[in-house]
Amino acid sequence: MLARYQSAVLCTLCVALFAIGIRTLPAADWPMWRGNLKRTAVTTETLPVDLKLSWTRQLPRHQVAWPNEERLQYDLAHEPVAVGDRILVGSPLDGNLSAFDANTGDVLWRYETNGPIRFAPVVVEDNVLFGSDDGYLYCLNLTDGILRWKITGAPETHPRRWHLGNDRLISYWPVRGAPVVKDGVVFFGAGIWPSMG
Repeated sequence: MLARYQSAVLCTLCVALFAIGIRTLPAADWPMWRGNLKRTAVTTETLPVDLKLSWTRQLPRHQVAWPNEERLQYDLAHEPVAVGDRILVGSPLDGNLSAFDANTGDVLWRYETNGPIRFAPVVVEDNVLFGSDDGYLYCLNLTDGILRWKITGAPETHPRRWHLGNDRLISYWPVRGAPVVKDGVVFFGAGIWPSMG
């Protein structure tokens, strides 16, 4: 338990340092988790020697999907992405995707889903793509957070089955992974266990 708490604190600290440096790195978009399709978490940008805190934001505390399974702790901390003057963060607690101004920390827009958002969104051009435990993959406009489209990953034979997850109803086929976009095609998965069909 202590190790999980320490990992969460460390991840939160890394997020804070990321937010501190974002203003000084205007060319360094980070449009998906770990920065790119290969998930390298490497950039050619150099951080300045003297970092200064620009703003802070208290985000809702996480509620992990599998609290009693040490090996399934994939959602211990927020996973922000940054594009231009926007920082985007999903919440597994309230199911909101929030866009913050990278310079001021002000909330620019917020989009509410009907389930936890457990993974980082992906930004492609002016599209924000992300999944939710409500079983949908969403596409929002980066500028204003308006819904462009959403699609379920559930099979056509059982489009709206629900079960209890973290003290709330979630889809039988939650979208619990970040989408991947390659050559204009969006790939994503839905469901938890292969036996679910």
